[in-house]
Amino acid sequence: MPGEEVVVQYVELKLGAAIPWHMHPDGHEISVIVEGSETLEVEGQPPRKVGVGEGFHIQPNVEHRGSNDSNASAKIVTVRIKPKDKPIMVPVQS
Repeated sequence: MPGEEVVVQYVELKLGAAIPWHMHPDGHEISVIVEGSETLEVEGQPPRKVGVGEGFHIQPNVEHRGSNDSNASAKIVTVRIKPKDKPIMVPVQS
């Protein structure tokens, strides 16, 4: 895929933490919960709890956020496929 790159991230979302509303310009996000759970909010959809072993795919340019309202940290592995010339994410007001 010329002009594209893959970025792998391991994120720990502490109890009560939240990732603010954002989107990935022209980039895909594919995530799997490896420990704990998170609440995923995607523009135009109801919030949903995602737990261990579950994953999700966020299409490019879709506003979303995640939060941890459980009683333990959540650990998430995320793979992003994005254009090299675009930022990994940009914050949005939702």
